[in-house]
Amino acid sequence: MLRLPCLLLLLLLESCVQQKSENLNAVVEGNWFLLDMKPETPLYDSSYTKMEDSISRIYTHKMIRLEKGGAFTDVDSLFNRKGKWLVVDNNYLAIAKAGKGFELFKGSFKGYDPSDQLLELRHKINRGVGNDSVPVIWQFKKIDSENRWFHLFSDSSNSWRKRPLTPESEATLQQKLSMMLAYYADYFELVSEESDFFMTWRIPLPIKFYAHGVGLKSLEKAPGFEELFFDKADAEKALILLKNALRLQTQPYPKRDNYTLEYAAYLKILAHQLKGD
Repeated sequence: MLRLPCLLLLLLLESCVQQKSENLNAVVEGNWFLLDMKPETPLYDSSYTKMEDSISRIYTHKMIRLEKGGAFTDVDSLFNRKGKWLVVDNNYLAIAKAGKGFELFKGSFKGYDPSDQLLELRHKINRGVGNDSVPVIWQFKKIDSENRWFHLFSDSSNSWRKRPLTPESEATLQQKLSMMLAYYADYFELVSEESDFFMTWRIPLPIKFYAHGVGLKSLEKAPGFEELFFDKADAEKALILLKNALRLQTQPYPKRDNYTLEYAAYLKILAHQLKGD
């Protein structure tokens, strides 16, 4: 007499597990902006602070795509290597073979708030001292198609990341620089809206960011910039074009509520100038 109720219970549990798996896949699929990392419990020792700085340089304020079917893309490397993602045991997000920081990443689900589309993952990172690890909470912001920053994840908005196979003309270099400047102007606005700090090293442009102003870096101090061009000679030509745009700029440096919005506004000015608007 107990067999039928037990069978019904097993079927119900299996249905719940399948539903949970489907829900988790639906949640994580899409575009994400990595906001911040915090220790699960407060830590103040120097070894953690040093580790936190190193880890933040890899992950914080990155943009990633978790595509339907399991393909994973780090937008910084959009046209290079793709990895894989998978929901494991109905509770973990696993990412593998996706480049620095995502060769083998596993985080357990801590929570998801659909009202602000904020996902939290619990992840353990090694301190580098024996087998000691620290549980941290990663915060991810979902950027869906209704969000005005959705285009930052598209292939077309990132076409300038594709390294050319031949040298480029001056006009093409100007267009490429204009696209890069416009892209990071929008990126800075996204950062300003979603975060209370910014990380300029995420940006490959050879630009120094100061309080209420910008300057230029040498190619040696902006290695990511040269990698976007056919060769060093083209990268140097692009740097000269950018230098001339700064030198010829006549509009006053914009004043905004914070530095990040000022950078965004000024990059837009330079983008329009290089575009010839």
